[in-house]
Amino acid sequence: MKTGINIAYYLAKVEDLIGRDRFADEIMALVREFTSELKGEISSKETLATIGGQAPLLESNSFECQMWALSILVSAWSQWIFTAKSHDPTYQICSKEASVNARIVMPYVEKTVMLAMKAGAEIGTSPKNNYRPEGIDKFIQIEKQ
Repeated sequence: MKTGINIAYYLAKVEDLIGRDRFADEIMALVREFTSELKGEISSKETLATIGGQAPLLESNSFECQMWALSILVSAWSQWIFTAKSHDPTYQICSKEASVNARIVMPYVEKTVMLAMKAGAEIGTSPKNNYRPEGIDKFIQIEKQ
């Protein structure tokens, strides 16, 4: 029995889609595939509430689950690409300045994603604006890990 989600498989798929004319459609098809795995992993650990055999918010057609899956894929891809481009000796020779910039940016990638997620959680737990982001300001600072 398989446990976990093979993120390397998805990173390779995302990388393959970059630059394609139908990127948006194709990435969303990949996101739906990923949501099925997310739901399967959560279902193996938790007893989900269902309606008619469906788990609201966790189905592959759920916008919430699709956005969660997309954020995981985009965050993992960003962390991978900046890390790879800052460590790959061949890239360092062929694209020296880009490699230097990747090395500079790499410590900010994870921290920025985490700060944005924390800000989203703060907005989502605040009754002050009815748990909504409209009409308020919530700033994140760009800082290193």
